[in-house]
Formats: sequence, C-alpha cells, structure tokens
Amino acid sequence: MKCSYCGTENSNTTNCVSCGGQLPQENQQAQQNNQQPTQFQQPNQIPTPNPYQPMQMQDNSANSFAIASLVLGLCGFLGLCSPIIGIICSIIGMSLSVKGKTSPTKAGLAKAGLILSIIALVLSIGNMIAGFLLSASTINEMLDELSRL
Repeated sequence: MKCSYCGTENSNTTNCVSCGGQLPQENQQAQQNNQQPTQFQQPNQIPTPNPYQPMQMQDNSANSFAIASLVLGLCGFLGLCSPIIGIICSIIGMSLSVKGKTSPTKAGLAKAGLILSIIALVLSIGNMIAGFLLSASTINEMLDELSRL
C-alpha cells in the first residue's frame, strides 16, 4: 500500500515505515472518499514523526573550528612572553580558521581568528629574532671581557 504522505510503498502495515504516518485501509479509504472533512479533520494532514526514527544531528564542527581559531589567535599573543608558544598557537589557529570558514554562521569568527593568528605570528617571530640579536650581542660582550682577563 502506498503512503499518501511520503509516497513510500508499504506492505501489510498500519503505519508507514518511512515517515510513520497512518496508512488508510482499503475499506476506510473508500469511506474517506465519500466523506467530507469535519471541523476537526483536515485533508492531507501532516503525520506526526515516528518516535523510533533516529534524529538528524547537525554538524557543528565548523563552528567549533571558528571559535577555536579565535581563541588560539588570542593565545598567540603569548608570543610576547614566549615566542615558541606564540608561534605554535598562531599556526594552529590559522589552520583551524581555514576549516572554520566553511561555517555559514561563524565565518566572521574564523576571519577574526585568522587575522589575530597572523598578527600574533609576526609578533612572535619578531620577538624571537630580537631575542637572538640581543643574546648574540650579550654573548659577544661577555667574550670580549673574558679575553681581556
């Protein structure tokens, strides 16, 4: 018997296996064709969903990537204290922001995370280079003093 709601072909059941709607019996169908809908009945009424049918879950991974990229972009500013941590957080934040841009609702967060990650990466690399230059000049001064002794 064909379901009048979704069009699925069913066999020897009272409810549709696809949508859970009640299937009309042959004798009931003939009676329904002769009757007009009453005040409480509506023609082509939408069936209630089958309670045993699994729910469709939304994929929120892109939203999570966008939020994580923003957080890691902010954590990348720890590169002002420790350049290694800043570089690692910034690189991970940039990669997550690229994945997070696929989310239609959180694309702005992903873009902000990308911008913050790039700024934090530049500052972290600059801090690392400045640290190397300062330590090199300090080491040269120490070697000069040791050679005078």
